Amino acid sequence: MDGGKADDAGVNIRALMFALLALACGHMLSTLLRTIPAISLDVMAADFQTPPQSLASLTSIYYFAFAASQIPVGAAMDRFGVRPVSLSLLIGTIAGATLSGFSVGPKTFLFGQFLLGVATSGMLMCPMTLAAKQLSPARFGLWSGVILSIGNIGMLLSSSPLAWVVDHWGWRAGFWISSGFGVVVALSVFALVPLQGTAHVDRSSAR
Repeated sequence: MDGGKADDAGVNIRALMFALLALACGHMLSTLLRTIPAISLDVMAADFQTPPQSLASLTSIYYFAFAASQIPVGAAMDRFGVRPVSLSLLIGTIAGATLSGFSVGPKTFLFGQFLLGVATSGMLMCPMTLAAKQLSPARFGLWSGVILSIGNIGMLLSSSPLAWVVDHWGWRAGFWISSGFGVVVALSVFALVPLQGTAHVDRSSAR
């Protein structure tokens, strides 16, 4: 009873712990990226020669894309597993952050924000799904708190540290640094997150 679901299934707890930490860093990246426009809106508006109010309305596409992608991403995770879906999302996040950093106007920034909304929509689901499939209920309660806490570090980074980056290197640097961090997280997920066993994969139709 005390061994828990993970022990019964023969799961290596240490390996699973590192896998969850790698996926949780993706959630941290998500919380950081969603706040970059809010921190540097005035600077971006001046760079794009666009009123701040108009630019602020464009950032709403991120949240629409984020919400609309939740269900298909969840279905894909059940069907294909956490590892391939999380890697796909991280590649999209890297591309979206890079594109946002190289934006030359509102239209390219809008597309970058849309891509980021889709790609970061599953960053919390990935570690939560892996934990739910591999851990006992008691351990899942602990790790869900750990995952959320790590994710909230992104909000801390988006305050004073990000403001310092914007002041010294410009708003684009925030996206480029996030893109580089995304590469590190993707490599960590590739190295640490195991492929999902066939017993855990749902091959039924998403419909």
